Amino acid sequence: MTEREESLESSVPASSVRASSDGESPEVFVPPHDLSGARAEGSASGQPPSPSETPFWKRKLRAQAWEVGKILALSILIVAPLRYFVVQPFIVRGDSMKPNFENAEYLIIDELSYFFRAPERGEVIVFRYPRNPRQYFIKRIVGLTGEVVSIEGGKTSVKNAEYPEGWELEESYLDPPGRLTYPDTTWQLGDNEYFVLGDNRDFSSDSRLWGALERRFITGRTFWRVWPLSRFGSVTDVHAKSLRSTNTYESTK
Repeated sequence: MTEREESLESSVPASSVRASSDGESPEVFVPPHDLSGARAEGSASGQPPSPSETPFWKRKLRAQAWEVGKILALSILIVAPLRYFVVQPFIVRGDSMKPNFENAEYLIIDELSYFFRAPERGEVIVFRYPRNPRQYFIKRIVGLTGEVVSIEGGKTSVKNAEYPEGWELEESYLDPPGRLTYPDTTWQLGDNEYFVLGDNRDFSSDSRLWGALERRFITGRTFWRVWPLSRFGSVTDVHAKSLRSTNTYESTK
């Protein structure tokens, strides 16, 4: 062995030489206490760690976060259109619709139906208050577009092209049925105008006070009662009671 070879060989620390089992040249490895320095040199070189060096729990966490993000994005894409164009939740405030709708009841409003048909007599609707569109009211439709609604002697009557002599409404949804309505008034409804009243006539701000309701203010009709649980379910029967009554109108003189 030459002096040069001897000097190279002797420069390798004894702790860093491991003999191979087959008699081949020794293998050189870095002792454990030198690993931190090796990593520091690697990071100083500006080379990012390879994916295989990322801890497993971090990779798993990223994958789960990506899946959750996709689910949330999909949910927003589905729920947002439903929330703003199909159904919408509302909470009843006040007693103007008692006994059919109580204060603090949680309702789901059907916003879709009126895109395909006109509102019907007897339906309970939610709408923006014409004098303050930031507020929402809940009332029942009594008069339809083009009709004449009259309240006289506590009774409500309607005239239209089909019944020019008019008829008296049998309002079975009132408590008690046939409850008198005041004050006396007569209202000619124009195009896209409706006459609305609260079921609790003595405690309701409605068309008797502020006039006809334009269709553009209507949000939708009551569809489902979510709260309280004791009254949970569809509220279409509240519409049906008044719709059945329209078949028993008595002609007024």
